[in-house]
Amino acid sequence: MYKGARVVGYVRLSKAAEGGYSLAAQEKSIRDACEYRGWELLRVESDPGASGKSLKRPGLMRAIAACKAGETSGVVCAKLDRISRSVGDFANLAGRSQKDGWALIVLEPEIDLSSPYGEAVANILMTFAQLERRMISARTKAALNEARSQGMRLGRPPVTSSILRAKVRSVYERVGSLRRTARELNDTGMASPLGKRWHPNSVRRCL
Repeated sequence: MYKGARVVGYVRLSKAAEGGYSLAAQEKSIRDACEYRGWELLRVESDPGASGKSLKRPGLMRAIAACKAGETSGVVCAKLDRISRSVGDFANLAGRSQKDGWALIVLEPEIDLSSPYGEAVANILMTFAQLERRMISARTKAALNEARSQGMRLGRPPVTSSILRAKVRSVYERVGSLRRTARELNDTGMASPLGKRWHPNSVRRCL
């Protein structure tokens, strides 16, 4: 960030006393840094009592809006976790700042996305965020496939008629086993509520 740049500060505190790093302490760090580096601090936006789980916070949205409107050149924050506790969310915000042409500056650890070093850090974070999303997606698909392989029904429960329930119950009371009930229903050609073969789990749900 060049000397004389106009910036807006951002502070956040989700609890009354969070590691001793009060809103006032965060603001002092920002003001000291701006004075040392020759930046003009227009104002400090604040989100007291706001969680870091989401970026949708009034103070942060105002700071970003000021940058997008050309009022300021960037947002300065005292610590990384004041912006977000999620690597993915921070990486997404970093990508937005680069795309829109404003700087996201964190004092601790020192990250200035307007510098070549800061851009490299942002690219690394975005790479890991993408990896995290892909791993979560892969784990979710694997879990769903495993559930389907065991005959578990996913999604909205189908409507089961009273006639079908009565038929399933009569077979179960006669054979006394979920597995044998499923086998007999399949032998008769009767489809499950999902239109598929019967399994012990689908018999249990119907009962």
